[in-house]
Amino acid sequence: TGGSGNFSWSAANLPAGINLSSAGVLSGSPTTNLTYSVNFTLTDNGTGGIGGQPASITVPFTITINTPLAWLSALPGATARTAGFAYSRSFTTSGGLSPVTWLVTGLPSPLTSTNGVISGIPTLTGPTAVTSTVTVKATDASGQFVTHSYNLTINPTLTLAPTTAPPAVVASGASISSPYATAGGTVPYSGLSISGPSWLSVSGNTVSGTATVGTHNFTVTVTDAGGGTASHSFSITVRPKVSSVALSNGPGNTAGKIEKGDKIVITFSDAVKLSSICAAWTSGAYAQNDFMVTVVDGGLANDSITLTSATCGSSGMTLGSFGLSSATFVTATAPFGGNGNQTSMSMSGNVLTITLGKASVSPIVGSNTATFSPLANITSVTGAIGIDTTIKPSISGVFF
Repeated sequence: TGGSGNFSWSAANLPAGINLSSAGVLSGSPTTNLTYSVNFTLTDNGTGGIGGQPASITVPFTITINTPLAWLSALPGATARTAGFAYSRSFTTSGGLSPVTWLVTGLPSPLTSTNGVISGIPTLTGPTAVTSTVTVKATDASGQFVTHSYNLTINPTLTLAPTTAPPAVVASGASISSPYATAGGTVPYSGLSISGPSWLSVSGNTVSGTATVGTHNFTVTVTDAGGGTASHSFSITVRPKVSSVALSNGPGNTAGKIEKGDKIVITFSDAVKLSSICAAWTSGAYAQNDFMVTVVDGGLANDSITLTSATCGSSGMTLGSFGLSSATFVTATAPFGGNGNQTSMSMSGNVLTITLGKASVSPIVGSNTATFSPLANITSVTGAIGIDTTIKPSISGVFF
């Protein structure tokens, strides 16, 4: 106020790129982000000053030049996400004049944004992917703004299922091979992974391995590029089995006759509990008067071998039965054991050996064609899993 009204403006130490007109208008584009101490001088060009000279007044002022508002975070290109799995994207800026306000448009429901952070769990209705164009705008206090747009695709839920389901029950040593198919989600998929006992493994899209005794739980998992996961869980019970049954002549014995010292050797795939064969047998080797192996002359098609023991309780022995073929003929029924001429049984690892005691007669057999049928209540030492009764091995050897 005051003065003659004939004024002019000048300034010292203006930021580079900024000019001040004599009318007091600042203009231009600053080129350096610094803080400047500027002296603005207003001069009255009349004669009202001392001695008739022009009067002036100088005011100090601080000008801060900020860097331009710009994106600091890496900006996404086309992005895909799998429905049902969390999505999060953060946007940040540098420079400009605080505070910065945010506006995000085009978000698929139910995604939301707060202060430059997009988050939520995308959903999808139907089996077809949906693409949305998302635009993010950041504006500083001076009105300067930056924008970025990108396509966000929500893909259908990821699924994983076997094309050939793993078996629920198998015998020890069985080969397992189960291919899997993946659908939906966001490609590419990761390779399959599996958790559970190490005898099953993954190669490509197939789960395979050789079964070992026990009840085993497994989970197969796949992950896609959109953060989705899918899994399939299953259980396999692996039963022990009779791997082989062999007959052998005792020292000096005659092929074609069943005599004292001849052996029946039953090999299991895994160690089994003797107490599951006979409740009274809990350890060691067994040679007792009441343990009998009887060769039965049952007629042309019904010859057999039976094992009995009086000490096994009401359930008796539960080892199994030996069925002789229709071509087999036994000349006489004969019990082996008892009366001080015991038949003995011993278990070493997974091998059960039965050695015949003395009989009153030595039957003659006319064929060595026979099979062994185990009983279901024989159980493994590991896991107490019942034996597989569907596998009935042929009997090899010479004392038949």
